[in-house]
Amino acid sequence: MAIQIQVRRGTAAQWTAANTILASGELGLETDTIKWKYGDGATAWAQLPYASVPPGSIVDYAGAYNPATTYHSGEYVVGADGITYQCVKDNTVGQTPAPWAPAPTLSYATTLPGSPVDGQEAILVDSTTNPTYQWRFRYNAGSSSAYKWEFVGGAPIVAGPSGSITTSSLTAVVFTGGPDVVVPRPGDYDLVFGANAQNNGGFSGVYQLFLYSFVGGVNVAPNLIFTAVAQYNGGELVGGKSLPGVAAGGHVTLPVAVQVAEPSTFTNGWFRLTPRRVS
Repeated sequence: MAIQIQVRRGTAAQWTAANTILASGELGLETDTIKWKYGDGATAWAQLPYASVPPGSIVDYAGAYNPATTYHSGEYVVGADGITYQCVKDNTVGQTPAPWAPAPTLSYATTLPGSPVDGQEAILVDSTTNPTYQWRFRYNAGSSSAYKWEFVGGAPIVAGPSGSITTSSLTAVVFTGGPDVVVPRPGDYDLVFGANAQNNGGFSGVYQLFLYSFVGGVNVAPNLIFTAVAQYNGGELVGGKSLPGVAAGGHVTLPVAVQVAEPSTFTNGWFRLTPRRVS
């Protein structure tokens, strides 16, 4: 007499509705999906993992996504967008599959983001179509400074060489047509500046010249003194200055003065302005 062995069986919906606890080693077959599970005597059907994939299939394909269906780790479905998705967590139901969001791009604008988070980066430009500078900043929420956007790279604002003036003034006067830049954001900046100087008088020694930097009409470097040999020949004066707490909209210009009241000519004034941190 032939022996016939049968296993417990039912459709996937029937098994889900009954949520049977199979005995230890007992098999249960889904007749419509040809997937099966085996019991451990304690775990209900919905929590048991499938024991195999459908015969002849290289993927555990579960058809079109249905929000009412409970899916299990490893199953593939096709979303409404036509994209194939894989379930990565057992007993997932009602989680509509969707593509991962693309990696965020850096803000590239003439202003910095208004509600930044720690570690966020952004690029500040003076024009999005034809920028003269591009400054990359990183927001440091833990900074004790009021200026939490910290400069991490980019070229300085370059002004000049331009302008000229002949003067014997002992107090600073601004180049005619000299460099002038409006500070784009409040913060701490570094300034490097210079100009060519020519002694037009008869002084034959080392001729001392003052080179000042002004911000918003306020002298920020009154004690910077530079020397140049200027007996009818020129020399370039170069200096630098840290500018803390500069207000947005302040002008950086380049006035000059002489130490001895003899006529001197200054030409080709220039500077390079770089932020350290801004708000």
